[in-house]
Amino acid sequence: MVALQPSGATAPATGDANPEQSARIAELELALRAKDDYLQSTREEMETSNEELATVNAELQTKVADLSRANNDMNNLLAGTGVATLFVDHQLHITRFTPTATRLIKLIAADIGRPVGDIVSNFADDTDLTEEVQAVLGDLLPREHEVQTRQGTWYLMRIGPDRTLENVIEGAVITFVDISERKRSEDAVRATRAFAEAILDAIREPLVVLDADLRVVSANRAFYRHFRLTEAGTRDQRFIFSEDQDIL
Repeated sequence: MVALQPSGATAPATGDANPEQSARIAELELALRAKDDYLQSTREEMETSNEELATVNAELQTKVADLSRANNDMNNLLAGTGVATLFVDHQLHITRFTPTATRLIKLIAADIGRPVGDIVSNFADDTDLTEEVQAVLGDLLPREHEVQTRQGTWYLMRIGPDRTLENVIEGAVITFVDISERKRSEDAVRATRAFAEAILDAIREPLVVLDADLRVVSANRAFYRHFRLTEAGTRDQRFIFSEDQDIL
């Protein structure tokens, strides 16, 4: 027997989901949209961070370039002065040196980072850089004295704190200024004075040499004997001669 369905009647939908499935699907769709929103927000934040990172990187590259130029300028300046200069840190490790410094201390590029006490110097005496640098770093007071190389060249060695613009002590700086010409001039003056004094002493009569201010520059032995004076008490004193032949 065949039963016919009346026209306009709707057949029951056997494939429709039940209410629990519909709710679950809606919940998943809502969670998916939330994740999409989160991913989109994260993507935007990452793009912003990348832009900021690129800006910071560009600024860093600029600062590195400026630092490199400043470092090159300082190296060129130090090398151009011809003054032997040596930099050490608080541990007395070499951090930098100028080419002229290699004439006094046997240095090569590989010595950067080595203790200054391990480097062989060209000094004629037993100058101990380690001890003197430690003393400067201890009280932050500059020190200087004359040193001579084995070849006979004289230098004025100065050691002082290495200060930054912020007044931070980063170590010590050692400079060596060639004073050989000055030493030769001093030796020539001493030799000339000794020769002149020898001539004066050969004269039997009392004789005294005065400067423009009438101060005693030198005198012969006859002068000191005659007036019962000593060289130490007379040199650089103002010369006044009275009628009774006393020197005042």
